[in-house]
Amino acid sequence: GGDHAEFVDGQYYVKAVTDEDNFTLEDTDGSAWDVSSVYTTGGTVSDYPRTSAYFRQRLGFASQYNKRENVEWTAQNLHSTFTKSSNAFGYRVDESDANEIRHMMSGADVLLFTQGSVILSTSGEESFNIGNVNNIEQMAAGIDAKVAPLKMRNSIIYVQDKHSLVFDLAYTFEQDKYLGTDLTILVPHFIESATIVSWAYQSVPQPIVWCVLSNGTMIGMLYERDNNIFGWFERESSGGTGTIEDVTVTPEGADDVVYCVTKRTVDTKTRKFHETMWNRKFDDVRDSRFLDCSVSLDTPVTVSNMVEESGASVGIKVTATGHGFTENDIIEMDAVVGATEVNLNKYRVAEKGTNDFYLVKRDISEKANVTGIEADGSYVLVTHDATLDINTGDAVFVEGWGGLNPALNNLWHYAVRISDTTFRVATFGEALVSSALPVGLAPPTVPPTVVATIRKGTLEDKAAVSAYISGGEARKCLTSIAGLNHLEGETDLSACADGNYVDGLTVSSGAVTIPDAAGRVCVGFGYQSRMDSLPLDTPRSDFNGRVRTIEELLLKVYKTRGLKAGADSVTLHEMKERTDEGWNEVTKLLTGETSIDLEPEANNRGKYTLIQDYPFPATVQAVGINFSVGVGTSEGRRGRGAEE
Repeated sequence: GGDHAEFVDGQYYVKAVTDEDNFTLEDTDGSAWDVSSVYTTGGTVSDYPRTSAYFRQRLGFASQYNKRENVEWTAQNLHSTFTKSSNAFGYRVDESDANEIRHMMSGADVLLFTQGSVILSTSGEESFNIGNVNNIEQMAAGIDAKVAPLKMRNSIIYVQDKHSLVFDLAYTFEQDKYLGTDLTILVPHFIESATIVSWAYQSVPQPIVWCVLSNGTMIGMLYERDNNIFGWFERESSGGTGTIEDVTVTPEGADDVVYCVTKRTVDTKTRKFHETMWNRKFDDVRDSRFLDCSVSLDTPVTVSNMVEESGASVGIKVTATGHGFTENDIIEMDAVVGATEVNLNKYRVAEKGTNDFYLVKRDISEKANVTGIEADGSYVLVTHDATLDINTGDAVFVEGWGGLNPALNNLWHYAVRISDTTFRVATFGEALVSSALPVGLAPPTVPPTVVATIRKGTLEDKAAVSAYISGGEARKCLTSIAGLNHLEGETDLSACADGNYVDGLTVSSGAVTIPDAAGRVCVGFGYQSRMDSLPLDTPRSDFNGRVRTIEELLLKVYKTRGLKAGADSVTLHEMKERTDEGWNEVTKLLTGETSIDLEPEANNRGKYTLIQDYPFPATVQAVGINFSVGVGTSEGRRGRGAEE
């Protein structure tokens, strides 16, 4: 009892609840409802309020049906109680003009956003009740009906009704009211033919407002009111006919994560995709995921030990509990402490157990034919043609040995040389002096039923690797990347494969094939990020009207790779990379200063273009320029400006 209920023809209070579906009402003046029957479940959506907010332990509702200018507040700490006897109250807002309330937001006070203006609903330092509330107009710029205002760190931004102009709103002590400015005044071309239909605020790692436009593109605004910084950029969806329909931001861990709904036509079918933006909190370029509508492969397995068993062969045995690898899988080792020589190398899995395996170097020989297999006492002798020179200590992969014990077939084995064309099958952990057949490998009793072949490989030598201390990861490397059924039939996908750029990929049966096996892969639609500078301006009046040529860009970058620059988007040069990387290391991300020479082509505007069309990060923190003015006149002066 005591809850508030509203119907089209009036307001009533709940007098008594009969059961979960029935209740009786009384009029707001305390008289009984003049309808004898009780109200059963029903009502219309128009009974619901349009907007709500919490303020000083009250829950407020505004803009109900046929009372679009009204606000109703519950009793304090009783968010379902609207009885006046419990200090709930309501009022009509009709400052200046009678406009419907479209949104409300609370902070130090309550701001009511109406169709025609922004109104402050405040009680000052007094208690918030019907006797102390004053409604004061702040700005005569109404709000859009569908796009709610966003609360920033120390201000509010909202979309003006009809025109999609974006205003910020903050309290100014000098004028004792909330005032704002038009944040879109410098980018009318973004909204002159489109309106904002959805937006969301990402506060970390960078304060960015993401806005979806009615034309299917998205624009963003970097916004730092404290430092008087704001700048706009455009973000289109790549991949054929992709258009962005909605955006939201949700906190995940230490970051705000951006999610978009994107509509694409793939293989003649139109679908909607939920896509997220990858963060930049990584130092290894192999973790880059700057591709649209992408899928990623990265499943590291933890390594806990690397040993050579006493008295055994020269191979290295890796312990990785529940690794899930199969024989002859290609893996990459990384992050090992101590035995660092194995890091970034690719190996084949040999003689794998449930929790361990041996390392065979990735590059192996071509196939050689087996000419005979026989039991010699208690072990197996293999005779082969002369195309392979197999010595004791080599790893041999056997294929097609039909009719043999399955423990021999399609596995790696340790070879003990008998002659130029004969070797004995052993295990990697077997002592070299032993001549007995390894446990579990019974001699063959019948010859192979199909042509048998072998490949020769090389075990990683313990003597060439430092002692293992701790840690490490092993990743399975693939050339066929699956999980792309949503892009079936697409013919121009790109990939970042272990930090290398691959393009021109086609999806067939839900997968693409990359040229080299990789353990960290991201596959999706590539896109181009581009920054065009404004024309070069200098304080010297004698430069006006003269031809200006930018000869060199001096860049300060952060975690960047693959950035290109030019006087236009055609004559581009890539930034200098690779400094102290090893031969087997991918190109590192660069943080610091670098330079890019531009084509010595004069233009009378002094503009430059920066482009990133690889799936790698690029953050430009500052740009300096060397330029010349006029024919044969080299000033060599530098200008510096912040670009990010």
